[in-house]
Amino acid sequence: MRPLLAAAGAEQLEHVQQRIQAERLQDQVTVERRDYRDLAGDGVYDKVSSVGMFGHAGLAKLPTYLATVMRMLRPGGLFLNHGITHDEEGWNKTVATEFINR
Repeated sequence: MRPLLAAAGAEQLEHVQQRIQAERLQDQVTVERRDYRDLAGDGVYDKVSSVGMFGHAGLAKLPTYLATVMRMLRPGGLFLNHGITHDEEGWNKTVATEFINR
């Protein structure tokens, strides 16, 4: 069983846990509320989904955040990233910001 990490609030986490029980998926998936900075290990997850965290990490912490995601993924793993960005203040033109804004 591979856990699914969730950075959701307590109410969202409880809702998802209830849905897992209702769908009888408890033997296939778990949901955890964890801080990416506290994650240990390498190649722990087959898939990582990040919804909204990208913007909260901010430019200064983005390299650490993305390095953690990549470290936690198994070889050949999948990473789904959803984030909202802009190309205004603080976004110096670099390879990273060009990628982010594209």
